[in-house]
Amino acid sequence: MSSRVLRNALLSTALLGCLALPVANAATSTGTFFVRALVEPACEVDVSTTDMNFNTIDLVNGNTATSTLAYRCTSGTAPEAALTYDFMTNGGTGVLNYTLYQDTTGTVWDDTSTQTLPTATGFNSVDTVTVYGEVTSAEATADGVENGVYVDEVTVTLTF
Repeated sequence: MSSRVLRNALLSTALLGCLALPVANAATSTGTFFVRALVEPACEVDVSTTDMNFNTIDLVNGNTATSTLAYRCTSGTAPEAALTYDFMTNGGTGVLNYTLYQDTTGTVWDDTSTQTLPTATGFNSVDTVTVYGEVTSAEATADGVENGVYVDEVTVTLTF
């Protein structure tokens, strides 16, 4: 046998032997880690809150009206709402008093008598409550109430 053939035979045998060697598996290890986040309570008065309009005042019986207070809060938040208001004015010297209520039984709603609103369903949902208002005949006929259109701006403060 020639040395060349012998060398090729030995190389082939060596290569086949290498291929038959067991392959070492890679070692693995597992672990875990946590992902955390804090969602703090958040609330806002929604733009879909409606104005209250007493329309033309009935001087004998007074007037009642309602408004819808719309709000958004993170889920599970039950904010307290305070309403800050004074009286309506006609742009001149005329002043017309009114009162806002939490319910139809006459529970006053202002900046000292707050109302806890229903628990919010989630920030992407708008929750609502009704605000009730009244101008009594005594308020409508009081001295200083002039003819004209009366307006006041109510500030809603949500505490959560």
